[in-house]
Amino acid sequence: MTQAPVAPQRPHVRRIHGTETDDPWHWLRDRDDPSVREYLEAENAYTEAATVHLADLREQIFGEIKARTKENHQSLPTPKDAAGEKIVYARMAGVSITALRSSSVQPGDTVLVIGMGLVGNFAAQLFQMAGAEVLASEISP
Repeated sequence: MTQAPVAPQRPHVRRIHGTETDDPWHWLRDRDDPSVREYLEAENAYTEAATVHLADLREQIFGEIKARTKENHQSLPTPKDAAGEKIVYARMAGVSITALRSSSVQPGDTVLVIGMGLVGNFAAQLFQMAGAEVLASEISP
């Protein structure tokens, strides 16, 4: 098996509110840089090659998830000039809102939220606002 691609580091200092932080992978944010696309395609090719033996299982799991998921088209189009970060946050919020709407949670119910990243944290807050008791769990490697 070939080696996984490694993104080269390029010196860059990020300045936010007077704090300087080295960010050698900042260049990966530039969607117009052809080397970003080249690197991401290399990562995708490596992942595909490394997991080719799981293709049938992946399709089986996807089919099971799709069969159990009620399809809806509630996402709204995003403006072309919207900042990428804002779009990502809005879509993550949408995932949490959809989870709340598709649940049958009533005030006083107990809800388990697994994973307290941005989506999990937002979902936990929504379920609390809906009157549920929220138990949060973080998955550690």
